[in-house]
Amino acid sequence: WSHESRFARLPLSPECMEARRKAYTVFRILDLDNSGTIDRNEFHELYASLVDEGLTNCPSEEQAFRDLDPHATGEIAFNIYIDWLIQHGFIPSGLVDEDDDSAGPSAAAVASNRVSVVSSIASNDSNNTRRVV
Repeated sequence: WSHESRFARLPLSPECMEARRKAYTVFRILDLDNSGTIDRNEFHELYASLVDEGLTNCPSEEQAFRDLDPHATGEIAFNIYIDWLIQHGFIPSGLVDEDDDSAGPSAAAVASNRVSVVSSIASNDSNNTRRVV
């Protein structure tokens, strides 16, 4: 663990890093009690943002919450939120495969568009008076 190269085989693309940073920002803004999770009350605002930005195809807020709270704890953990965004294709999975030329510019354009949408959520929610560091 003490070597700088410990993550050399797991590089993340710039698009992925940016999307994850923005997803983190949105999560922190909406975690009003700073608990590290989003509870049912905090989720209402998150779901509204997801719908407004086209980041969910869940037919209801209740279904989306169940999807994001698979253990029925009443809270959404950050890692599950990120996994859900990746699973639904709203942020890129991120590992850079230097030998894979199949992605091409169209995949990069799609990833860039998804990053823009997540950025839009972060911008819209940054009007919240809570400061995100």
